Amino acid sequence: MEDVKRNPNATDEQIIKANKVTNICNSQRNDLIQEIDEKINHMISTGELQKLYSQGFTKNYGEK
Repeated sequence: MEDVKRNPNATDEQIIKANKVTNICNSQRNDLIQEIDEKINHMISTGELQKLYSQGFTKNYGEK
């Protein structure tokens, strides 16, 4: 969408749609960042461990 917004040949309609999509994505990204911050603060203040998540066979996240 950023490429569409920078394209000098993009129509006004394409630019409006690209702006709408990027605004929604930015809002969702900010919401997720807030959730992550709140979870980290909760874990720090309570000592609560996070759930273990696996990605593929080699990557693990969290505590066992």
